[in-house]
Amino acid sequence: MKMSAIAAGLVLLVQCASPATSFAGQISDDQKKIYADEQIRLADALKNRGYTELAVKEYQAIAKDFQGEKVSADAWLGLAECYHAMGKNELCIDAYENYLKKFPDLPTTEAVKISYAETLAEIDPAKEDSALAIMKEIAKSGKSGSVRDFALFSIGKFHLKRGRESDAANAFSELSSREIRSSADIHRFLATMELALLLRKSDLKKSIALLDRISTLDCLDCGERCAAIKLTAQILGESGDYAGAAEKYKDLYVKSFGTDESDSAVIGFTESLLANGSSTRVIRESAAFLPSMKSEEKRIRLVSLLAEAFDKENDSERAEEYCRIALSSTAGTPEDCGKCAEILLSIMAKKTDPQLVLAEARKLIASGKISDQSKRRIVGQIASLGDKIGNERLRDTLIDAENSAGTKDEADFYRYRRGLMENERGDYSAALTLFKSVNNPELKPYEELEIAKCLEKLGHEEDAFEHYSKVAEITEPFALAKSAVMGQSVLALKKEQVQQNIKVLNDFISKHPAAKTDPDIIFHLAFSEMKAKRFPEASASFAKCRELAGEGSSNARDAEIYGCWSLLLEDDWKSAEKSARKVAENQQILKDADPDFLFILGKSLRAHGLHALAVSPLSIVSDKRSNPRQMLDECDYELALSLKEIGKPDDALKRLDEIEKSPSPDLDLLSRSRALAGEINLTIGNKTEAVERFERCLSAPKNRNSAARARLGLAKIFSESPEHLETASSYAIQVFISSEDPQTIAEAMLLHMKICIESGKTAEAKKTYSEYKRRFPATIAPDEKSAAILKQLESP
Repeated sequence: MKMSAIAAGLVLLVQCASPATSFAGQISDDQKKIYADEQIRLADALKNRGYTELAVKEYQAIAKDFQGEKVSADAWLGLAECYHAMGKNELCIDAYENYLKKFPDLPTTEAVKISYAETLAEIDPAKEDSALAIMKEIAKSGKSGSVRDFALFSIGKFHLKRGRESDAANAFSELSSREIRSSADIHRFLATMELALLLRKSDLKKSIALLDRISTLDCLDCGERCAAIKLTAQILGESGDYAGAAEKYKDLYVKSFGTDESDSAVIGFTESLLANGSSTRVIRESAAFLPSMKSEEKRIRLVSLLAEAFDKENDSERAEEYCRIALSSTAGTPEDCGKCAEILLSIMAKKTDPQLVLAEARKLIASGKISDQSKRRIVGQIASLGDKIGNERLRDTLIDAENSAGTKDEADFYRYRRGLMENERGDYSAALTLFKSVNNPELKPYEELEIAKCLEKLGHEEDAFEHYSKVAEITEPFALAKSAVMGQSVLALKKEQVQQNIKVLNDFISKHPAAKTDPDIIFHLAFSEMKAKRFPEASASFAKCRELAGEGSSNARDAEIYGCWSLLLEDDWKSAEKSARKVAENQQILKDADPDFLFILGKSLRAHGLHALAVSPLSIVSDKRSNPRQMLDECDYELALSLKEIGKPDDALKRLDEIEKSPSPDLDLLSRSRALAGEINLTIGNKTEAVERFERCLSAPKNRNSAARARLGLAKIFSESPEHLETASSYAIQVFISSEDPQTIAEAMLLHMKICIESGKTAEAKKTYSEYKRRFPATIAPDEKSAAILKQLESP
């Protein structure tokens, strides 16, 4: 039965029944008690449904006919509550005082006295101290623990209503510290909830701990535990910890399954995931809840959120499907239908005839289903279509709307929309003029942001920065402040003002709790820290950004790249190795990465022996011949080193040939390249080519070690011919005397010992052996032949 039908029945019953006084002297005591109980239930029902005047008549009759009985006390309390609702303050106080005077010893009297004190303070602020004194006395000396709890809780609420949060927290804290043994200790439970709310900004950790404690108490019923979990989720969301809020809402869904609260849990879970940028999880997890939703309104709410998630993931087909489901329902709220209308029109604008978009927009506006705010935004969407639907007609439509607006604020709104239209068309001067002419307090921060964007586009970057700064100072809405600080950050980074940008972003984060968990803000901070060479801080910030953004998002990908880059620049290979391997193995990440990063990544991998992994990033840089020539030459050399090590000598030589073709090569690099080319040719048996490369290296020995490697290579080739053993020996001696590279020195000494043994110069070989052991006491021979030589020279 509908509520209106019930209320009508109650009114009819009251109108048809004879007054209570006509029965009082005509029925037995038992009948009288039954009648009194029925009358008080009727009066309570009338009061609860808002029929206070009818309820007052019933309560007055009961109070008169059943004086001194418990039902009369209930009637006086009902009268007090009705008079309070009707604004009849004096009668309200009189009713309370009649109750307290006539029934001083009832078990409920102290609780009524607390309600009386609360009402007294509310009605007459001059009596606040007296009211508080009443509550304090009961809190101290009340007859039962429950009434003392009620009094202390009321004291906390009394202070809270008057803005005395510290006093309220003290009262709630004292009550919260008392053990909760069952649902009867309801005020201890409620005090813990109130205390958590008070602490959420000053001590979030403690606030959450309080709620976690009561949400797991078996002595409380399911509804109370669920209320604590829900409040935890709300506080986490308010603090910007959307991931934590989502997990709490998920827990709430499990705990409240089968109740109406489970629908709210699903909505909270989904909203938190979207706020956290986890639209993929919304699609993967939230859609599964649709069939079990009890409330049609909340089901449509979930549909609208899924539409938003699909839109964020660029799945326009599914987004449009869900939008149309929501818009075809009669259960959706104007806000949800408005959001879906905006998404739908945005999708249509990308793939549909603009005239059809305009027709759909007009139909949606005329439907009466969407909110006023969405109507305004849809006007903006129409404006953004610009020339596609007849720019002049569109502008004229907005001008007509401005001229016919009922208020100045409404006219300002349409002028603001015209400014947006001109901005999107690229006429920044016209847009700037329109934005500056808007004088609407509601639009002020939006107007300032658009002015900043126009000034930036027009090249007035200092003025733009100043306007961005004004908007970044606001606290709500966060998205607007975020847009402004991001604009500031871009301008600061453009001018290499990284230290200033770090300060701006840190100040913003300290002022806006939501910024602490915003991946865009954290990424900009991390990038600025990296540019400022604050590598440890940058690495930590990039790691946080990856965590916040979620696997697979563009922010997570970029944070992975730049976080790895920061560690490599810090020269912290131990910390960088895991990330470097992960990036090098992901072709999708490598494809879009900065060439400077790819070069450093490949070079670091090669330097640490990970040649197979080094090839991919280095090849991407080398294959893009539009990169700076010096970078290409260095990259080709690093790539050749890795290709040589993984058994691809021909590919390595091709890369080294590219360096030879360079119009103005770095001479040091050229020297290293020729020495390496000679060694590779020697390894694959191209001795003639090897000799040529070694000699070319020695003709311009810009790099001392490369020259030594070239001379050593020639020594190896000459040592294979008996007639050139002396020359080979001489070259080997020159190498280990002049070189600074331990590996090159060791190779030259081993070669010299081999030549001396083959030439019968054992004494000279032993002399070199002694020097070898002195320099390299723990060195293991690189191959069997070298080991045999060393073993031979070890014997007396």
